[in-house]
Amino acid sequence: MMEKTMLYAGFFIVIGLIILNIKSRIRIARLLKQQALPSLALQSAIVDSAKNMIMVIDRDGHALYANPSFYHITGYTEEEIRENSTLDLLHKGACAAKIKAHLQRAYAGETARDEGSLVKKNGDTMEVEVQCFGIRDGQGQVMAVGIILHDISEMKAYRKDMIIKSEIIRSSQDFIVANDFDMNCIFANPGAFQLSGYAPEEVADMIPINTHEPATAKRIYEACELVLKDGIVWHGDSEFIRKDGTRLQIHQHIFPIDNEKHERIGLATVIRDITSLKEAQRDMEKAKELAEAANVAKSQFLSNMSHEIRTPLNAIIGMTSIAKQSNDLTKIYESLRKIELSSTHLLNIVNDILDISKIESGKMELMEENFDFRKMMVDVSGVVNGVAEEKCIHLTRQIDEEIPNTLYGDPTHLSQIILNLLSNAIKFTPHEGTVALQAGLKHRGDTKVTLEISVTDTGIGIPSEHQHKLFGSFEQTDSSITKKFGGTGLGLAISKRLVHMMGGTIGFESESGKGSTFTFTVQVGIGADDADLGIRDAETSATQNTEFPGKCILVVEDNEINREIIQFVLEDANVSVQFAFDGAIAVDLFQQNGDAYDLILMDIQMPNMDGYTATRMIRGSGLPSGAKIPIVAMTANALSEDMKKALDAGMNGYLTKPINPSEVFVTLNRFL
Repeated sequence: MMEKTMLYAGFFIVIGLIILNIKSRIRIARLLKQQALPSLALQSAIVDSAKNMIMVIDRDGHALYANPSFYHITGYTEEEIRENSTLDLLHKGACAAKIKAHLQRAYAGETARDEGSLVKKNGDTMEVEVQCFGIRDGQGQVMAVGIILHDISEMKAYRKDMIIKSEIIRSSQDFIVANDFDMNCIFANPGAFQLSGYAPEEVADMIPINTHEPATAKRIYEACELVLKDGIVWHGDSEFIRKDGTRLQIHQHIFPIDNEKHERIGLATVIRDITSLKEAQRDMEKAKELAEAANVAKSQFLSNMSHEIRTPLNAIIGMTSIAKQSNDLTKIYESLRKIELSSTHLLNIVNDILDISKIESGKMELMEENFDFRKMMVDVSGVVNGVAEEKCIHLTRQIDEEIPNTLYGDPTHLSQIILNLLSNAIKFTPHEGTVALQAGLKHRGDTKVTLEISVTDTGIGIPSEHQHKLFGSFEQTDSSITKKFGGTGLGLAISKRLVHMMGGTIGFESESGKGSTFTFTVQVGIGADDADLGIRDAETSATQNTEFPGKCILVVEDNEINREIIQFVLEDANVSVQFAFDGAIAVDLFQQNGDAYDLILMDIQMPNMDGYTATRMIRGSGLPSGAKIPIVAMTANALSEDMKKALDAGMNGYLTKPINPSEVFVTLNRFL
């Protein structure tokens, strides 16, 4: 409505002001023709017919005459007007001084016209146009002044409103134009030229047939006909072609323009550039689709995890029951072996979940150390060799002789990548198939090498329509694969992120029914001399103790089964063990006889007092041994931030559950 009003109001405001000026001048002219004060009949006619406020005042500003409109509008009575100067009653401050000057000019024979403010009796102020003219007697002398006061409050408000609206339209970045019945452009704002790319002198070319595709232009012309004929407002989205040929997505609004007599005089068009909005909507829709797909994938993942976790748990519980009820040592041993395998499988599932969580939160860290690359490759192959033999799969390994024996990097995560690829290859390769592991030297620098490692299989392959899902988290290429082969669907996602952390890339080639080849590159440092590494390994092996007689270890653990396990491990080390069931008991025992302990193995999550608090209290006990005794965390909290928190609390080392006996002996050798 604002735009429509703006488009035709400007055409009529000037006309209205001209008409108003003519009417005022006619009234003044009629009065000026009088040679004396108006007759009673003429005065009555003026009073009865005039809607403007009309007064006749003397030199002192007192009213000699005032018409009913004056009293009605101002609220003053005739007595109040006669007894007081109208200048004091009606005008204040600068406006009163200005009116007084106009009165002096009128008495000098001039006609004055100005705008000012008038104060009503109730205190309200109104804007008026003031016209002052002298009224002469028969000798031509000015004997009084006639004043016509015209209320222009609405006109000034309208004029102000029009200025504001004009500024809004001028400043708007929207395309705003007005057209007559012949579709000639009669108005265009700067935004129209900016959006379209046309210059003001090219306004005639700024028509739908030039700014839209032919079919769209035809639809817009038809809409314009309905707007002009029936006054129907039309709006819609379309593509807009700028002068330079670039295209915008727009929302277009076409509406009729009527004059004050409700006669149709044309139409107006407002066009808004919604290209960015459309792109944002597309991005939001795409993000929504991805989020929905991720939710589906995570739901499927949780379903898979339920199956994956329950399967080894079922084996553990079932085999435990069999072992308890059997007297056959062979059957008991076989049950324990299957419990161990199922437990390892369950631990791998948990590790996968923890790994992807650490990677996605940016908390995965690579460790760097010297390692024997060829030995690592043999060890990794050995892990899957048993499964390969069960399926009669021929597993081969080929290592480029140019690769240095000793490399510097993260052997744990590198072997994890290779193990993931080998495990998948063996899992998806049928009996009597082939899996080949190859390692080549892609580039060698002064301090670093780039390795290219591939795993090729003759398995089921990956259909092309599922290949885009391959490295996604929480999903496999086909849910039926999970049901048939199992797995978390996280192995490749973890491998891809680890490869990127090692400065490499990973990709694959696959054809359904004909197998797959996965290839990745990593950058690792060139390690210390092979001989030096061998000497250090030999020295390390020679200094590994297996017994520590005379040593006493305080084990702080609230779980009975965990206490039994660690006691079994420590019995082989020939050490004395004392237990504390929570952190508070451990602090009391240490304060009573701190010098008796050579090492503390500290659980973290315990009732009454956790391991962090207990460690801080031991360190702050004031006992000489409190500052120097080794305290090693022994906890199921396996994230890197948990390790940092333990070290910050004053601990010296970190063991994760489930307890690995070999890691326990490494810890004992380190601190005892």
